[in-house]
Amino acid sequence: ARKRKRRSRNAARRGGDNDVSSGDNDVSDTSHDVMDDDNAVESSSDEDDSSDDEEEDINSSGGGDGRGGRARQKQTAAVKEVMNTMCVDEKAKDCYANENADFALHLFNSDVKEDILEPWFIDGMENAKDVAGSNVKKQESAMRKYAKSKMLEVHEDDSNCPICLTKMGFEVYSQYLSERTPKRGKNKGKLWALSKSVYDKSRSGLVHLYRMSGTKRPIYVWNFEEGNK
Repeated sequence: ARKRKRRSRNAARRGGDNDVSSGDNDVSDTSHDVMDDDNAVESSSDEDDSSDDEEEDINSSGGGDGRGGRARQKQTAAVKEVMNTMCVDEKAKDCYANENADFALHLFNSDVKEDILEPWFIDGMENAKDVAGSNVKKQESAMRKYAKSKMLEVHEDDSNCPICLTKMGFEVYSQYLSERTPKRGKNKGKLWALSKSVYDKSRSGLVHLYRMSGTKRPIYVWNFEEGNK
């Protein structure tokens, strides 16, 4: 009987220990669950912050108006150089600049100089003329060199076209062509003696100037570009 009582007591003690251990395990499991919940909340908060950052990036790329569009950015000098090389080779660019420099020199010596040429370009031409001295040929050479350098720099992002193309009508350019004479050959100096190739180069130079300056071409330039002289 005594042995049975001892066994019962020991069994009761072992059962109590197991219950305490089980209780500790339950508390531990509960702690883990709470920690997991906290981690989940932190992770959700991080995701929300990340979403907010992405939304701010999108809004900033659209100029800050929240529409998600992309604001137009100006081209860098390196991009401009690459685009110019891809669109027109160096030889053609030089040819166009020569043609447009001759046209600018004609405008500078005409009555419409103040109306069509940009003020800063007129000042530059005057300065080049003064530096060249009193020799007329040296003056023309210096002004043509200056005009050519500015024609090579024309780009729509810089708004630096020496000629205000929006103010120039067909009569201005046709007057220039009618007064232009061959510089060499048997018809040198004669009016209305320009060859077809000279007209073609002049036409291409004008079209190139419109394109590089980003100026909308009027109807007469479109017809001129298509060869309707």
